[in-house]
Amino acid sequence: MANDKILSNKNVGWFVGPETSIPSWTAPTLAQLSALVNVSAGVRIAGTDFGIQASEQTDDRSFADEAGAQSLGYPNFGGNLSTFVPTVDDTTSPERIVHNAVKKPRTRLAVCQRFGIAQGLALAAAQEISLFRVITDAENTERRQTGYSTTTELVAQDDVLVNYIIPPAVAVAVTLAGTSGGVIGGAGLLSALYQGQAVTAGVKYTSSNPAVADVLPNGVVIFKSAGTANITASYPGALDSTSKAITVTAS
Repeated sequence: MANDKILSNKNVGWFVGPETSIPSWTAPTLAQLSALVNVSAGVRIAGTDFGIQASEQTDDRSFADEAGAQSLGYPNFGGNLSTFVPTVDDTTSPERIVHNAVKKPRTRLAVCQRFGIAQGLALAAAQEISLFRVITDAENTERRQTGYSTTTELVAQDDVLVNYIIPPAVAVAVTLAGTSGGVIGGAGLLSALYQGQAVTAGVKYTSSNPAVADVLPNGVVIFKSAGTANITASYPGALDSTSKAITVTAS
């Protein structure tokens, strides 16, 4: 299958609101996310470098150490948001809304990024987003040929949700498919879907009998001893999947 090319222009969405708009950062609902305001038209490409980065690592070893660098596992995100300065009589445009949101230092915000969907569309179920809790730093104003712009650093706070699939108003279940079992010492693979999107590596798997069939975070099932086990998958905001029966035999 050929790779799809997604044009970034008009397909990158920015949504902002007070951090209190999102009372649940483990599984925000569609209603909570819909309270964020679409300010995409007010965000400049030039000067904006806000986003998530690789996890921080420590590499403090002696020459005798065999182990490699260890990931600290902390969310590492932040950067600058560049916005257009609205005219004095502009009170309602996306430029005004985002400018008012970030202009005061130490303002706590929820910032949502969405890629690959027309920026003018509202947030909706089954869309994939990343959600960040940030605090604003002082803004820097720049004069350009066509007007003024500001650049504000958004400093990371505790919470981040990466590649989160927005749940519908009425919860639906994860669908689990794949292996039904095998012989001791073998392995099989499960796959998971949520609202039509692949979440095989994003769900949490639970085995009723790990001594018989243990499941790894990527959906690989290890057949360990003869017997049966039931595996379920869960995802934030979704109903748990129906149990998948796994039978392991000696040969």
